[in-house]
Amino acid sequence: MSIILACPTLASPTAQVILPDVEKLPRSRPVRGRQNVFTTDAEVDVVYDFGGNTEVFSMQLGPLSSTDAAAVKAFFTNPAPTGVNKRALAWQLQDSDGITYNVTFAQDVMEPQEIGVSWHNVSLTMKVVA
Repeated sequence: MSIILACPTLASPTAQVILPDVEKLPRSRPVRGRQNVFTTDAEVDVVYDFGGNTEVFSMQLGPLSSTDAAAVKAFFTNPAPTGVNKRALAWQLQDSDGITYNVTFAQDVMEPQEIGVSWHNVSLTMKVVA
């Protein structure tokens, strides 16, 4: 499968980047619970649940051609309709397993790292949104 970044949706994108299956392993999609846990002097655990979970995950992509790395950076940097303006817009990610996520970027910096002549690695950090 391929990895697709599409804004606003996969079905009707105004900005889209299609990459080969270049996600590096290990792959992770963690879920963070929103709660605080305290232990009293009597050794009783008190849990304050703030509701819901947060999913923030990173994808390490590579090797990417210079063209693909530039396309990912433009998708991150450009304002609508050709990009998502960093954290500003929600968009859809389809990973190499075909799972679709509604996400925003959870990073402020995009820097494709050159690993060889015309080859790059890119790190994406995204927050899942409703």
